[in-house]
Amino acid sequence: MIAALRFDSAGAPRFEPATNVRLASVCAVANNVTEHLSRLLEREISIDVFEPVFVPLGSHPALFANAYVFHAHARRCDLLIVFRNGDARRLTACAFREDLAELGESQLSPHEERVLERVGRELANLCAPLCGELTSYGPAAGPVDRYECATYFELRIAPPVNVTIGLGLSKDPAPPASVKVAPGQLAPVAIEVRARVARAKMTAREIAALRVGAVVPFETALAEPATLLAGGVAVARGECGMQNGVLAFNVTDKLGGSS
Repeated sequence: MIAALRFDSAGAPRFEPATNVRLASVCAVANNVTEHLSRLLEREISIDVFEPVFVPLGSHPALFANAYVFHAHARRCDLLIVFRNGDARRLTACAFREDLAELGESQLSPHEERVLERVGRELANLCAPLCGELTSYGPAAGPVDRYECATYFELRIAPPVNVTIGLGLSKDPAPPASVKVAPGQLAPVAIEVRARVARAKMTAREIAALRVGAVVPFETALAEPATLLAGGVAVARGECGMQNGVLAFNVTDKLGGSS
């Protein structure tokens, strides 16, 4: 599982599970949603994207509370579209050209609910790059806490519309498959080479606490050979020195069967 390093309000570091959904893919969906809703609402809108996050177990009821939730089955995974009550009211009001400044707290009428369901269906179709082609769609049946999502992100329509739409995927997509490359294809490729003369381990808290003037002790002994890294992979051991006025590395031992 991929993890992301984040810092809380007090500056303390913590690691959290990270999603495989690429922000670029979400932005592409958001661009399509912007174009589609601008036509539907007959007004120019702009959308801010909130980065996809991994949803911890047990957090789903809070995402779906006091909201209209629509459930779409798709080829790769299921999709949940979440309109919180106030956002649903504002979105349907925009569709019916109502004055947003005079909206009350009333529930949606059956006709407005059908309009909201139609908007959700269109959004679900626009999410095909993330979840695949739709096979079925409709209001979430039964208690919403029975639905779970592995990844969740939000699209926020800027004022004056001021509506937030939540989108949840039932499972995290698999990481992109690696492509096999024949060794001969890499012959002309330039690879960055570095010499590592010392190493140490530090906790995330210690790294976050580093300041100018701090002294970091290393575990490497003075007599221990340096390591040559090619593309981050250790390929040789040896000694660092000077040659023709520049730093150089004298290889004394090869690693990993390199020739």
